[in-house]
This record gives sequence, structure tokens and C-alpha cells, in this order.
Amino acid sequence: MKEKKNKKKSTSDLNFENEFRKAKLQIEKGAHFQTNGKIPPELESIFLDHIEKFDKAYKKASPITIF
Repeated sequence: MKEKKNKKKSTSDLNFENEFRKAKLQIEKGAHFQTNGKIPPELESIFLDHIEKFDKAYKKASPITIF
């Protein structure tokens, strides 16, 4: 059984993880990221979660014909 992590990650750990996830998306999916300023790492992590969830859902979706 997996243990759920209840520890809050440090800001530097979260920044590193976000940069790694962005690099992975850039390499694997051709993603481009651009910001106009500094956003909180917690918010950036949530944003990246949504991108990854969308990509997984898109892969599972089947096309439909609209008349």
C-alpha cells in the first residue's frame, strides 16, 4: 500500500520539480513556456498538473463526426 505524502515540499524542491516537468513537456510534446514574471511555484505546479491531465485525457479520447 502506498503511503500518501503529507509533507509540504520546500520552495526550491518545488521549483526544481516544475523545471523538470516543463523540460519533459518541451522534449516530449514540443511545449513552449513563457512568463511575464515570477509566479508562485505552487501555482505553477497546479498549472502543470492540469496540462498533464489534459494530455492524458486527449490521448484516451476518440474522434467523433459532427455534421
